[in-house]
Amino acid sequence: MNRISHFHPLSLLVLLALAGCAAPKIWITIEPRFDYREISTVAVLPFENRSDDPDAGEVAAGKLAALLADRSAWKVITWRDFGPSPAVDSLFTGGRLDTAAASRLAKSAGADAVLTGAVLQYKSDQTHEVRLANDPFPDETTLQNGPAFDDEPLDWYQIDAVAEFSLAFLDAASGQAIWTDARTGTSSDRGEPPHLSEAEVLDKAADAAARKLLLGLIPHQERARVRRGDLVTCGEYIDHPMDIRSSFTPRDGAFYVVMELNDEFTGKEIVLAVKDIAADSLVAEHRFTWDDTQDTRAFREEIPPIVDKAWYGRYRASYSIDGQAIAHTDFTLRAEE
Repeated sequence: MNRISHFHPLSLLVLLALAGCAAPKIWITIEPRFDYREISTVAVLPFENRSDDPDAGEVAAGKLAALLADRSAWKVITWRDFGPSPAVDSLFTGGRLDTAAASRLAKSAGADAVLTGAVLQYKSDQTHEVRLANDPFPDETTLQNGPAFDDEPLDWYQIDAVAEFSLAFLDAASGQAIWTDARTGTSSDRGEPPHLSEAEVLDKAADAAARKLLLGLIPHQERARVRRGDLVTCGEYIDHPMDIRSSFTPRDGAFYVVMELNDEFTGKEIVLAVKDIAADSLVAEHRFTWDDTQDTRAFREEIPPIVDKAWYGRYRASYSIDGQAIAHTDFTLRAEE
């Protein structure tokens, strides 16, 4: 039976209409949680090194400095610009960063902020095993006794690397933390022999960690599927497309609340609120006047502070425009299973 011949034309129209209702994926701009526009110059100083690699501290700082210079609007100066300096050499008294000294040094160079941090992991590992080729070869034995296998050994190598950096972004005037974060990058290569050396695989892991840290410091774009006027919660997948969902655990670290706006909201006060549904209590609020600088707003909320304040359970994110409720979405914070 030809099933297509019994497909009603009206059904096809319904399906097309439903497909048309699916919101397109749009690029949304994720902004840092601090006012990055108030900063014009950043001093990048060496990172504290807690790894076994003596160069890891400068590697981490150098990669962040290069990324900031390439992708941010800030002027970037580094410890290398100071030349041989007792002030730079004394930043890590006893192996720990002296944040007050770092702030003074940055301020003396005309910087508004200091970027430094620590290398928590920076290592690679190469494993080796002997494998059999297991390639059948035809001969008389094969024909008489079934498949035979070439047991010539192959030297198989695998290289794995991990780089974990924590970051401290400090106000140069006060020494207070503006933003802190920690990210891990990994890389691997395998083969006989691998395409990359251990040093190259480790460098790729460091690149990955630095790129992830950068995205907490400067505006960047990710994709999400949001209809005009809707409000959604998204998982935090830095370097990957954001996924819209409604359940989060502390393993996520943070989530985003996303709304798509347009120029019709210019000049209007928008209030985004996150409330504990059971207690009917406010746990986070953002107030701003829409200035039409972008189509979409995304607000990052850290999960641990919310759990500490209101514990696990159901939450509601909602937003209003000039006091009129527009949209809301419910989500769950739950303990890891």
